Amino acid sequence: MDKITQHKTLMDKVMKGTRHLQRKSITTESLRFDQQQKDFISASMAQDACEEVIRTLDFHHDCQRMGLDDGRRYWCFKQEGKIIGLTGYHYRLWDHPDIVWSAWFVAAPDAAAMTKLGMIYNNMYVCLTQTRFSMMYIELLGDGTDSNIYNIFKALGLEEIATFHDFHGHNKDMVVMKINLNELREFSRKEYGIDTIC
Repeated sequence: MDKITQHKTLMDKVMKGTRHLQRKSITTESLRFDQQQKDFISASMAQDACEEVIRTLDFHHDCQRMGLDDGRRYWCFKQEGKIIGLTGYHYRLWDHPDIVWSAWFVAAPDAAAMTKLGMIYNNMYVCLTQTRFSMMYIELLGDGTDSNIYNIFKALGLEEIATFHDFHGHNKDMVVMKINLNELREFSRKEYGIDTIC
């Protein structure tokens, strides 16, 4: 797939997902670190991953209370006042300042497939339009290349740059993929008229 086709395929999906969230009146708000959000994570994730995410959120919350920037930006998705998803991104203070990592994603098990995809694409859209990062990396955890989200991202033309077999235990691989945000930003401004901050 050539670059133009790759960018168009990805951005068509990102824009479709964005419009879907708007049509369904799904809103976003910053994390408050309250019990409702923690209960949502516990009910929506596998136990081992859930504990890791809550530890990360607690660390992030502690940093915020102390006025420290840990590089994490998280938000939740709400529909009719109910949390249906959480996501975000982070930049690591020791990485090159152009690099951003997509954070974990949690969705309500009963959320419609298009809603889940819209929430995933929202993370890309936010990094594309509201940040100055030039490269986004995405970690996919699970059964390596035998996962729905891996196959979706691969079909969208994301570049797979590394696979760590059994990273989180037997058959729990980590696959790292990347998106060139600068190229996608330039393409999106011309083809879709998308406003970006840079």
